Amino acid sequence: MTAAYEAEAAVIGGIVTDSERAADALSGLLPEMFSDVLLGTLFAEAQQLHQQGKPIDAVTLIGSDDNKERKMVVVQCAEQCVSMANYGTYVDMVRELWRQRTIAKALQAVAWEVSGIGADRAIDKLRHMIAEQDALAKAGNDSVEYLEAAANWVNWMYADQSSICRSGYRSIDDAIGGIALQTVTAIAARPGQGKTAFALNLMMRMAKRGARVLYCTLEMPARQLMSRVAAMLTKIDASRIRDRNLTPEELQSAVNAVGAVEGKLGIRFVETQAGIDDLRRLVDQYKPDVVIIDHLGLMKVNRYAKRYEAVGELSRQIHAMAVEKKVAVIELVQMNRETEKRKDRKPVLSDLRESGDIEQDCDNVLFLQSDRQEDGRPITGNGYIDTKVYVEKAREGRISTIPLHWQPQYHLFTETELRFG
Repeated sequence: MTAAYEAEAAVIGGIVTDSERAADALSGLLPEMFSDVLLGTLFAEAQQLHQQGKPIDAVTLIGSDDNKERKMVVVQCAEQCVSMANYGTYVDMVRELWRQRTIAKALQAVAWEVSGIGADRAIDKLRHMIAEQDALAKAGNDSVEYLEAAANWVNWMYADQSSICRSGYRSIDDAIGGIALQTVTAIAARPGQGKTAFALNLMMRMAKRGARVLYCTLEMPARQLMSRVAAMLTKIDASRIRDRNLTPEELQSAVNAVGAVEGKLGIRFVETQAGIDDLRRLVDQYKPDVVIIDHLGLMKVNRYAKRYEAVGELSRQIHAMAVEKKVAVIELVQMNRETEKRKDRKPVLSDLRESGDIEQDCDNVLFLQSDRQEDGRPITGNGYIDTKVYVEKAREGRISTIPLHWQPQYHLFTETELRFG
């Protein structure tokens, strides 16, 4: 006996033994939902009697004709003595199994033909099947929604990947599947670990791949960010750019590099003390693909609420904005001091500062952690600091540990070998 037959027989048994309490099944299911033809016929007749206000019992369903198979099935269903307390489970099972059969049949039919008829016609066929399902009674609505989702999924599979913004770091894209539109990615670190530098590297790499990037800086003037970009692009020591201690050739190189950022690459810096409403206006004004918030803790929040609750509400509003405006949001987040108390210093999600809602609302959470510089000497030339990116949450990916090289003298992060943890 299959699960489908057992559930369908239980539904008929409940109708026969207590038709009043089984009224939800009679009004909420359809004969088409039964895989067994005879049980479907019995249900259709019981449904008709119910609609006419007539009593339903084993005798009325068996009928006057001498059909031994029908009589045996009705008696067996009645003898199951289904507990009415669990009756709803069997009703739901009949509906769910019917939905699965319908979806499998529809997708299988299209799968057989898609290579011959092409993606557009395949999607049209799926939508035609949806229209047919839509003609069913209210009980079939769940399946219509499921088929609609299936059609959208097929459409998405054949569409281009313009909804994915590649970070430009192969190892990170492999781990999280790229930074998709309508998602929020948090990048967290302790002060001095290179959050802003890493965000600028992401900005440049994503812009070079065609993404329009809006960088909202709430802490550092845009001039300082441009100095970092100049060091990154020219590999001129950042301290010399800061002090304006450059040769004429280096100065021209830095000016040319910076001039390309907002022009050719579609990057825009905005100095702001934004709240969520200001952020929405900026997104509407500049129409970016990616919004970088540097950093979340400096955004305006409801000053009358507790800080923890206010940041949590802001986090939810940012996620809602990302979905509504179809942008990818990268928010920089401070970490608390708990990592300093651990021997391995490995960060965990609870290390996000100020609100636990941040980890809940984000699609991806990346922690940035660099090795300590014990002697305090500056890094020069081709020197670097070993840095790890801990991917601790990835809705479309996997938990990973990604090694990078950080050259703070150039504010530059580069990849080393790929390693998943």
